[in-house]
Amino acid sequence: MSGLVVVDHGAGNLPNLVRALEHLGQTPRVSGDPNVVLSADRLILPGVGAFGDCMAELKRSGLITALLAFRERERPLLGICVGMQVLFSESEEFGPVSGLDWLPGRVVRLQRTAERKVPNMGWCPVHLLRSHPVLASAGRGPYFYFVHSYHAQCQAPEDVLAIVRPDANEEPITAAVAKNALIAVQFHPEKSSESGLKLLEAFCHWTP
Repeated sequence: MSGLVVVDHGAGNLPNLVRALEHLGQTPRVSGDPNVVLSADRLILPGVGAFGDCMAELKRSGLITALLAFRERERPLLGICVGMQVLFSESEEFGPVSGLDWLPGRVVRLQRTAERKVPNMGWCPVHLLRSHPVLASAGRGPYFYFVHSYHAQCQAPEDVLAIVRPDANEEPITAAVAKNALIAVQFHPEKSSESGLKLLEAFCHWTP
């Protein structure tokens, strides 16, 4: 077994994430080797940049097969930012582009309004729609740091764990999703100070 593995697919904010995990006393292994990913006790799938580029690299490196096999073993997996988005069926970003299709839904561009700029960048309060031990660890109404122009529209409402509440004339932002041994967040916990550290620590000890 490979313990905690951070998936390296060439499109993730790895240094900040690894530093945050090491601050918590973890010893993450960063790897793009499908065999290492498959043998992990728990995975973190980060991602920045474009949805299509992330999916292309996952395919090129053979990681999609390893991720599917890992999922079938019901071990904990945390998706972050684009690492959350690729779990859905498809994205309209430079697309449509097919995703992993683990969660039914589509990743769409945020709509610019008088109240909301795109990209959505900065600290936002997150509202939990249901209880989950990982996200609940950050307390009630936690703030997290977001940097994104696209977000997931879930077809299954029960998959949505938390949202950013909309202002007038805005749609809610899907902030977190969870299903079985999977939890994924649109925000960056590694950039979210104490709230993010609490979430990462809870994930590292979570037994679904």
